Amino acid sequence: MSKKMKRMVMESSPHAVYEDAKSRFKHQSLLQDFHELQKETEAMKKKLQSVNQNKLTLLAEVRFLRRRYKYLLKNMAPKTPPEPELKQPQNSATQLKNITREKNHSGNRPLP
Repeated sequence: MSKKMKRMVMESSPHAVYEDAKSRFKHQSLLQDFHELQKETEAMKKKLQSVNQNKLTLLAEVRFLRRRYKYLLKNMAPKTPPEPELKQPQNSATQLKNITREKNHSGNRPLP
């Protein structure tokens, strides 16, 4: 059994310790990278979920507004009679101008 014990001791040479430390460091750095990527992924998932929820809300609002617009067009159009075009009352200055123009264009002009 002493030979087996010596082999084990010999296997844990400085070279093996270096490899063990190197693999531990590599494992720790990979694990740290994994945790960082996992956090980033979770943050992106939350952001995507938020954006999708916002999109669904906007689509629902657009759908509602389109229905409301169609409803208002359908129900409001027959109830409002078409308004006849009313002549706007002319003020006295424009009426006087029109009267003087009519007099000037008529055949009854005063002699110079």
